[in-house]
Amino acid sequence: MFDTENYVKQARVTLSGEVHLGLVHPNDIDHLFANFTKFGQIVDKRKRALFYGKPISEETAHKAGNCAANLYNGELRTYNILHMIMGLITETAEFIEGFQKGDAVNVKEELGDILWYLAILASEYDLSLEDCAEANIAKLRARFGDKFTAHDAINRNVDKERTILENSVNIADNELADKLASEKE
Repeated sequence: MFDTENYVKQARVTLSGEVHLGLVHPNDIDHLFANFTKFGQIVDKRKRALFYGKPISEETAHKAGNCAANLYNGELRTYNILHMIMGLITETAEFIEGFQKGDAVNVKEELGDILWYLAILASEYDLSLEDCAEANIAKLRARFGDKFTAHDAINRNVDKERTILENSVNIADNELADKLASEKE
């Protein structure tokens, strides 16, 4: 059974405790949130049309580009993945709205929706959320050891992290992560 409390505890070890307010103007953050929320609404209209059959107005309809056209190969798995990606975008936009309003009930709802989309998306790749969480912690431990540093966040060893992810290291017996983390020191 997935131990959420342990995952959060281990994830927080690699959380940046720094905020560099002088590098980004508060209006930039507001602008980013507004644009992401608007983008989420656009994606949501297309998701509802594609997967729920809800027509979209002519002025918002656009022809699919080459990338999108390649997704329409008739495989249910591909459609499910597209649905989950679009759902994650829309639910994240809705989460931002709840955060901005300070609405804890809405934040809880949207986090649950995000979790649902993540669970289905992981299952489309024959992964569990536990698999993903364990590999993520192992990767972060190799990157940061026991404490986040901005230096390690900027100067990542992508090959080392890829090795960990490819080997699906388990938190319970993550000798590879420990070995790679000690090599960093």
